[in-house]
Amino acid sequence: MLRLAATMKPPSDPVADGHAGPPSERAARFGRTSKVVLVNLYLLTVGVLLALLIPFRSNFSPIRGDVLQGGAGDIHRLRPNLRDEPYLHGAPPGIGIHYSPITVSTNAEGFRDRDHPLEKAPGTFRVAVFGDSFVFGLAVAQAETLPNQLDASSTDRERHTTRP
Repeated sequence: MLRLAATMKPPSDPVADGHAGPPSERAARFGRTSKVVLVNLYLLTVGVLLALLIPFRSNFSPIRGDVLQGGAGDIHRLRPNLRDEPYLHGAPPGIGIHYSPITVSTNAEGFRDRDHPLEKAPGTFRVAVFGDSFVFGLAVAQAETLPNQLDASSTDRERHTTRP
């Protein structure tokens, strides 16, 4: 017991160590320390959220890779002759995104359309529609895509038009 008492340091003077001081100085030091801690917690939180929300691969797409064709440097497109294939994979965990179960069908050329004869029938017009995910209809069924709506509209118009 004497040995322990001999090895203990005498109590230091808190004012000389800089741990104490006037109450206003302690409050200011506490305020600065609190701000630094809160800013670091905020930055850490933002960093974690960004890491969760931004996919680790570039060009995140909800389209399943096995329904696409094309190499690393190519433009990817749907495989030909898909029939009512679900094309969306599950959302990355933890970000709260849910995709509707949409199916896709492609023709022999790999376009999201029905098959058309190569030879155009006389008196018919062919229209090609190019565009982004809105034209593709990323979140809608095949019958609700813009090209199918245009096709249905023109077919209805032809039925109701009298020709001389």
